[in-house]
Amino acid sequence: MSNLTDFNNYLNQELGLNLKDYNALHNWSVTKHELFWQELIKFLEPKYSGSLEPALEEKQPFYKSKWFPNLKINYAENCLKHDDTSLAIKAYNEDGNYKNLTYGELTDQVLKVSNFLKTTGLKESDRVVAITPNIPEAISCFLATCNLGAIWSSCSPDFGENAIIDRFKQIKPKILVTTNGYIYKGQFVDISKKIERVINEIDSIEHIIVVPYPKAHSLKKGEHCYIKILNGYEPLNEFKRYEFNHPLYILYSSGTTGLPKAITHRSGGVLLQHLKELKLHCNLKEFDNLFYFTTCSWMMWNWMTSTLLTGATLTTYDGFPIAKQKDLMFRIIEDANISIFGTSAKYLTMVDKLKVKPKENYKLNKLRLILSTGSPLVEENYTYINDSIKENIHISSISGGTDIVSCFVLGNPDLPVNNGYIQCKGLGMDVHSFSEDAKDLYNEKGELVCLKPFPSQPLKFWNDQDNKKYHDAYFNKFENVWCHGDYLIINDYGIKILGRSDTTLNPNGVRIGSSEIYRIVESQEEVLDSLVLGLPYKDDEAIYLFVKTKEELDKELISNIKNELKNKLSPRHVPKDIIQVTDIPYTLSGKKIELPIKKLIIGDIKREKITAISNPDSLDFYEEFGQKFTI
Repeated sequence: MSNLTDFNNYLNQELGLNLKDYNALHNWSVTKHELFWQELIKFLEPKYSGSLEPALEEKQPFYKSKWFPNLKINYAENCLKHDDTSLAIKAYNEDGNYKNLTYGELTDQVLKVSNFLKTTGLKESDRVVAITPNIPEAISCFLATCNLGAIWSSCSPDFGENAIIDRFKQIKPKILVTTNGYIYKGQFVDISKKIERVINEIDSIEHIIVVPYPKAHSLKKGEHCYIKILNGYEPLNEFKRYEFNHPLYILYSSGTTGLPKAITHRSGGVLLQHLKELKLHCNLKEFDNLFYFTTCSWMMWNWMTSTLLTGATLTTYDGFPIAKQKDLMFRIIEDANISIFGTSAKYLTMVDKLKVKPKENYKLNKLRLILSTGSPLVEENYTYINDSIKENIHISSISGGTDIVSCFVLGNPDLPVNNGYIQCKGLGMDVHSFSEDAKDLYNEKGELVCLKPFPSQPLKFWNDQDNKKYHDAYFNKFENVWCHGDYLIINDYGIKILGRSDTTLNPNGVRIGSSEIYRIVESQEEVLDSLVLGLPYKDDEAIYLFVKTKEELDKELISNIKNELKNKLSPRHVPKDIIQVTDIPYTLSGKKIELPIKKLIIGDIKREKITAISNPDSLDFYEEFGQKFTI
């Protein structure tokens, strides 16, 4: 029996309800949404103190909602409350080597680092930032930070200096956690000069914790070796509890054309939402092992770390996903007895094109669920998983974002999987598809909206006077309704996310989501990646398709792409022009950059305004293309 079924039965018994299926359960959860979140806490049993009454105050406007004002929790305490001998973290690197950390060992490290941080004078709501690979030391420093009521924020070490400074300088951190470098594609990348500039630019940094990874180096003034902290400090034997709405960490918007917005998340909202998604929607149990391929800069690092709330094992990986061997991720899944594997549609498309067939080399007996997010999971991805990875496995496409550090729509262990569709709306998430005039749509493309407050909505944006940026980001389009900026379709089969609504293609007044085109184009064997833009053309707009291909783009491939789009979608989906490029621009969090590239081409912004990009050299082509492009 699934945890979700247990919860349904619990509600029927405790409240005298008669909820017979998920549709009834979800409908109750959004109709009685305050009672739902209260009962969810009772069922999931996190450690807390205080009262569950009231669940919600300051209900209007939506963005000022304050959840459980009389309840206190400690996120770290809830991550470390489990059997000391149970395996907490299994950490792999590119060589396939690993190290294990039990819950007892993790707790010891967290409490020793907590003690060190306390001696530095770190206070509640002070900021601790990190520039680290996806390693256990990042997790222990994060938990030590929130154990003291301070606020965590992290970036991946492959971020450029300016991208790191743009993020961290806003929040004035007191402590920096870092390594001296990282390994990628078998090469050591030294980041010492990058760290030096970050420290020089951010004068609020008072202390630096240096994790000797991937190798040790000599310390400078103000630097503290992580190993010496563990050897020199006793555990801080206390878990102070903080208000439900106390800030836990800060994540950032992409910041491709300006300073990234510093999105501040509340401790209780993160804990409750993640427990719900992991235990109910993923059916995660204590004997499970969850592995999500991510970095410390993507919100999925924060999400996967909450695996520790459940007492299950968390497997981490640092490095290139196909280092040494194309099927390395699946070797790890087999070796570590992974039951839940999380990745992105981009990775699944990549290994499909590389003809990786894990089914032929691994048994994957424990693997029962594959999670995917970052971009829409299309029908071809489902087919690849079933044909080449494992038959009849639960495939869960999930969608939410950094804004809510969780999901609006996701999987369900008790519902069927329909290829190309997300299974359900999240419990307590009052998700709808809205027309431009705020009418509810069914089986029609509309804006993804949420009609009622939820605990994991941001607490605030940092340095946002009167919540103006917060309001403008989500509440400008519809009055007191969260508008997420995604297009979706809701029907009997489930939910489809159709891409960002702010990059909608609009040829001849017909609104087209870019993901529809990506699905068809990138299913072509010869196409490695693509970018689709709507550019001005004869007082209208035309679709331009940029493709990265294995070989030279020829007339035959152009014809094949156009015919596929015409036959499988419509003549309106056929691009005016298909152009070969050497690279597709991506944000630091792995998302295609569409709107800024469009603005660059048509001259609305200068190249130097496009920052926080993982492959800046890719902009060369689009800048030159824009210089020749005529409207």
